[in-house]
Amino acid sequence: MKNNAHTLHDKLEYLAKATGLTETELVAQALEEGIKEIFRRSITEAYQAGQIPRAQAISKLGKEAVAEIDYAREAIERDVKWGVKGA
Repeated sequence: MKNNAHTLHDKLEYLAKATGLTETELVAQALEEGIKEIFRRSITEAYQAGQIPRAQAISKLGKEAVAEIDYAREAIERDVKWGVKGA
């Protein structure tokens, strides 16, 4: 079993030493990266649910990211159709 007993302070202290950044800089970076990820997930979910149009998803995520989302959805749809045929 893994030991996850390290506190946030322990992690920040290690990262500060390893990167040369201050703890404040690390927290700011973590916040920015976390917000970016939450934003990406939110836009992806909204697009998949049909709540925002493809053009808006592209403007927020980029053409490549939306193409990957579309490809994944199409692959799942193909798999489901194939599975239903075989049933």
